[in-house]
Amino acid sequence: MLIDSHCHLSFKDYPEDAIPEILRRASEAGVSLLINVGAGEGCEGNEEALRLAEAHPQIYATVGIHPHDAKIAGPEILKKIELLAQNPKVVAIGEIGLDFYYEHSPRDVQEKVFGEFIDLALKLKKPIVIHDRGAGERTYEILKDQGQGTRDQRPKALGHESLVTGHWSLPTMIHCFTGIITFKKSVELMEIVKTVPLDRLLVETDSPYLTPEPHRGKKNE
Repeated sequence: MLIDSHCHLSFKDYPEDAIPEILRRASEAGVSLLINVGAGEGCEGNEEALRLAEAHPQIYATVGIHPHDAKIAGPEILKKIELLAQNPKVVAIGEIGLDFYYEHSPRDVQEKVFGEFIDLALKLKKPIVIHDRGAGERTYEILKDQGQGTRDQRPKALGHESLVTGHWSLPTMIHCFTGIITFKKSVELMEIVKTVPLDRLLVETDSPYLTPEPHRGKKNE
């Protein structure tokens, strides 16, 4: 079974009447399930992502606030996302994290909201999906600090060896963190991926973005 671990089917790029055909093409390509990421269009995108997930058995959802929108993530929105996250079709909190490349929200606000969502994920026992652009070291520091428990009951952070061998109490996917192996200039990544066992690979399209060669300029599927 192949799972698209990160796509944006409820973005405005896709009219709703296009979804059945997208799902049909996915099935023909061997993609059985799709994880539709709610974050990215303010808070409303989360409700739309969940609505699509409830309407189609092969779609699941994540909910969260993208770091671009961190400045809108007040207590009411955080509570709303917590309620949405309790739906069984919501499989993760995300995409959340830090974007110091564009900085559409101030860095300190991004960090605060990121920490609040980590706490929420720990509370609900849901994995997190991280967006990290231009903020790798700070993302790592926040995860190491908060990823092992709540702010009030946090054991000592695990060392680097434990972190890289996967002994997190909070399952974490950092989406698109190495670059795009389907881009023709990613020669080094193409060589690296040859060494990775097939059962350790995740597929993600980030649809409608990151379209691979030779389909650049078209919506990704």
